[in-house]
Amino acid sequence: MYTRIKRNWSTEQNAGPQVERQVTLPYSCVVPGGLSPGKQIQIQGYVQNVPQANGFSVNLCVGPQVTPNCALHFNPRFTEGCVVRNHMSNGKWGSEERSGGLPIAKGQLFEIIFLVDSTCYKVAVNGRHFTEFKHRIPFDQVRNLVIKGDYTTINFIKYEGGSMPAPPPYSPPGYPGYPEKAPAPYSPGGFHPPSGAVGDQLYNPPVPLTHFIPGGMQPGRMIHISGVPHPDADRFTINLKSGPSDHADVNFHFDVRKINAGCQSVVVRNHKSAGTWGPEEREASYFPFVRNSAFDLIILADPVCFKVAVNNQHFIQFPHRLPLQNATVLNITGDVKVTSLRFQ
Repeated sequence: MYTRIKRNWSTEQNAGPQVERQVTLPYSCVVPGGLSPGKQIQIQGYVQNVPQANGFSVNLCVGPQVTPNCALHFNPRFTEGCVVRNHMSNGKWGSEERSGGLPIAKGQLFEIIFLVDSTCYKVAVNGRHFTEFKHRIPFDQVRNLVIKGDYTTINFIKYEGGSMPAPPPYSPPGYPGYPEKAPAPYSPGGFHPPSGAVGDQLYNPPVPLTHFIPGGMQPGRMIHISGVPHPDADRFTINLKSGPSDHADVNFHFDVRKINAGCQSVVVRNHKSAGTWGPEEREASYFPFVRNSAFDLIILADPVCFKVAVNNQHFIQFPHRLPLQNATVLNITGDVKVTSLRFQ
């Protein structure tokens, strides 16, 4: 379970991951426990879709600033359509690496995982392996994570793993050696896919919640949500969206209203395109939500519609009004505690 401690940190006792939220840029902070093989740093955020947004940088540094020594400079540049990787030693930049294109887009949520390997840093972006960067400065000299960027918002930074026996080989989805079934969430010292990856599970995430859907929605993808409406709950909402902003298109709006209002209780379904809501759907054979009573909800992406089951019973289906693959972000708001979230 996540519990708040100082400096916006949350942690699972002493052995689990450490999460920092409400991150303000520029950001510089000591990496908890330093770097060692198996250490993972996960960063989730987004860049505003404005012309002035040129890029941002994530830096693993020997000190609190990029200069004079930086072991890894990871710099997505929208003006150049690439991610520049480099190091700095005694104030001098090394040779740049630019291959791989730019897997991050303005206006869309991104997740970046940095995994410390004995010979290199391995980087996954949005659930897919992106690059490796061989160590040019010993990783055990790195003390600080430094993030810079204009028009960039960081939702959270999660540190976990490391300081343990060598982890299993890292392979992102679709790569040889990647486990078909993810290890238990937050297993100490072991690599597991980026948080939110297919098969991974989150426990007690805070609400409001905005989370990248690994690989986006596609036929057969399921989202499992377990939760409990607050004791005085009136309303909560689940959205599948094209991005994290309030202006993003909404493929599927599942809006639970007037809980405990008897015949007035309703689940409204809709979509939003270019800022305009479509026609609502309200009909259902029953209302499955009760204040302070746990529920299990599954959203299944069918080729022609979304299908929703609650507590192992089919509830509704909603025909696709926008291209399914446009849905890349899950958003949950309102009077509900989410106890677990899993993508499958």
